Amino acid sequence: MAVRAIRGYRTVSTEVACALAGTPPWDLEVEVLAEVYRRVADSRAETGFRPPPEDVRDWREAARRATMARWSFRLETPRAGFAAVEALQPVIAE
Repeated sequence: MAVRAIRGYRTVSTEVACALAGTPPWDLEVEVLAEVYRRVADSRAETGFRPPPEDVRDWREAARRATMARWSFRLETPRAGFAAVEALQPVIAE
C-alpha cells in the first residue's frame, strides 16, 4: 500500500516507501494500537469505567514516541534503499 501511495516501483524498499508515504511501518503502528488497547482494557477492568480521553491521548502519544524511536533505530541499519534512507533520516521525525 505504501508503494502505491508514493507511486513507486515494486523495487522500492518497505522502509523507504513508508518514510515517503509519511507513515511508520505497519508492524510498528500495530504495536501502538495494541498498547493503547491493552492500557484501556486494563484501566477498564480495574475501575469498571472507561478511562478519561486525556489519559488515552497521553497513552497514544507515549506509544507513538516509542514507535518513532524504534523506527528511527530500524532506519539506522536498513536492509535496502541505503541512499534513500540516509537522505530521509534528517527529516523523518517531521
